[in-house]
Amino acid sequence: MAIRSGMHQARGGSKTPAAIKAKKLEDNEEIAERTMQVESAGGFMHRYDANRNGKLEKDEVQKLLTDMSGYAVSQNEVDFVFKIADTNRDQAINAQEVKTLLNCWHNYQGSRAEIERHFRKHDPNGTGHFDERQLKGLMLELSQGQPVSDEQVAWLLKQSDTLKNGVLTKPELRRALALWRCHLDGQKVCCVLM
Repeated sequence: MAIRSGMHQARGGSKTPAAIKAKKLEDNEEIAERTMQVESAGGFMHRYDANRNGKLEKDEVQKLLTDMSGYAVSQNEVDFVFKIADTNRDQAINAQEVKTLLNCWHNYQGSRAEIERHFRKHDPNGTGHFDERQLKGLMLELSQGQPVSDEQVAWLLKQSDTLKNGVLTKPELRRALALWRCHLDGQKVCCVLM
């Protein structure tokens, strides 16, 4: 029996959906713990606002996210959270926008293991983005052999390309996966998933 959520049934060394869910909860708890550690160290703005202008610029946000995540955060990841959190479009994150930034980052981190798995398989050259050909390969895999049209690929790319650069970066893949799974399940998409 196929499971449309992308989870694999327990076979040999495969993880069960319950084990995957438990791992995600564990990862989310770790992220929340790191977040609290950073907050208790004097607050985000105070700790990461190196130039003391009351805002966090991209390099400051990159340091914050790297410290929280424990890995080197890419420029694509920073650009993505800015696109979501920088609501006044001043190219900086103010105190009111920090919560949106952290929520966006937390949601992305919850899907990161799955996203990395898809990139290892469909981006073997390590470009860090999917073009239409690579996206179609992923869509075919998730469709379990059902045909995928070029129009569907173009639609999914357009709906998910938050950075508007013609490719899907790792943070953008989260939205693409959700949209495509809704499509496969025959659901109408009624909200924007970030």
